[in-house]
Amino acid sequence: MLPKSRCLRIGGTFLKDWRFIIILILIIGIIFRVYDLHSSFEGHTSHNEAYYSMEARNIEKYGPFVLRSAIGEDYHFPPLFPWIVHLSFRFLGESEGTARLVPITFGVSTLVFMFLLGSILFDKRFGLLMAFMLAVNPMHAYISHAVQLEVPMLFFMTASLYFFILWMRNGKNRYFWLAGAMSSLGLFTKQTSIIVLLPILFLLIRKKGWLSSLRNYKVWLFLLLSLIPSLLWFLYGLRMAGSQAWSFAFESVQTSWLFKPEFYSKEYSLLIERWGPIYFTLFLIGLASSLFFKDLKDQIMLLWLLGGTGYLLFFARLTYIHDYYLLTIIIPATFFAVKPLEALSAKNKYSCLLLVILIVLSSGVHTRNLYEIRSPGLKEAGLYLNARTKPDERIICSFPQVAYYAQREVVTLEEIQNITDFKNILERQKIRYVVDIPTLQLPFFERNPEILRYLAENFTSEEEFGVVKIYFKE
Repeated sequence: MLPKSRCLRIGGTFLKDWRFIIILILIIGIIFRVYDLHSSFEGHTSHNEAYYSMEARNIEKYGPFVLRSAIGEDYHFPPLFPWIVHLSFRFLGESEGTARLVPITFGVSTLVFMFLLGSILFDKRFGLLMAFMLAVNPMHAYISHAVQLEVPMLFFMTASLYFFILWMRNGKNRYFWLAGAMSSLGLFTKQTSIIVLLPILFLLIRKKGWLSSLRNYKVWLFLLLSLIPSLLWFLYGLRMAGSQAWSFAFESVQTSWLFKPEFYSKEYSLLIERWGPIYFTLFLIGLASSLFFKDLKDQIMLLWLLGGTGYLLFFARLTYIHDYYLLTIIIPATFFAVKPLEALSAKNKYSCLLLVILIVLSSGVHTRNLYEIRSPGLKEAGLYLNARTKPDERIICSFPQVAYYAQREVVTLEEIQNITDFKNILERQKIRYVVDIPTLQLPFFERNPEILRYLAENFTSEEEFGVVKIYFKE
């Protein structure tokens, strides 16, 4: 049984009012997340930002049960997040800023549940340190600013675990229903949140045993609450798009990546760059200090960490490409990173305060570096195409950022197998514009040099906008 949390033990005048501290942490978290709020979709994860913003925009046209971007319909992920972004567009107007308000709200709200989770596991000081460490984590701060699924998913996962522990402690049914609702909403945001069921089921089995847990109707009720909405969406996607609804997930499983040394070296480098070296070092120290994991609280977070790590390895190819996948383990990593920081605060509060200042400064630099990753010209190219094409005219473009600003349907290069396909698509759909980002599409043209030659010979005009090149016929 989890012990009752202890009271705040920070004496003297040093941060003695936890309510003031949590407000200060939330302000810091907001500052880290609202930077450049209204910037165009040209940043580090702008591909996802434009993609989900297009889905949200198109709900007005196609309805809530058709997730459609400029590229076509997509049923890989559940619809909750695009629905919420659509509501933001509807009430606040469509813009980059109103789209980003959704993940920012979830990101800042997660800080509150980090405080509550840390408080219920240990005490308020531990909870404050957990909230602080997540508030200034560069990757979480930046992705909280990005229009994508991971941060809302983490909010629901953290809230679900918190309410479940409350239910385990006092048996009040309202916490059971809240935990089930949060788990369900997490899975209805992104299926990855199923990872949080590992520590939840572990707590049940630890308390009641295997056989009692299997006979307990609330175990099955919790699983049904968690899984049914996502399962219904999965079946709906199969009916709408057949096996293509989930083909992306299966194609992404490539175990050969587990045997590539560059995979591990890159992920190690990213952990240091995206979390910051001080945070990463504290995480390693905290993990090592929990050797043998005899404490129930350590076991809970270790299961989340192991489940998230297994997910990262299972989808190793995507983990290699998308650094934001590392957010899967950020909550348990923060827990372990706080352990040495909390021990230091108990022994020497001034040394702890100095380390906190260093963490803020270091995290600020690494967060700014993420914000400064830009691909200029994507918005300008999209607006150019919007002005030069008819509303029903299609373009060849593999970049959602350009398509978002162009507000046109596109054919992607991934749909084109060879020069014959290319010519047929151009003729059948009367396409006049082809969008290229040479640094990204070089592998495609290396595999299909005849398409590049055809473009040079037949699309005699070119326009360049930053990293974007547009070929077109007069």
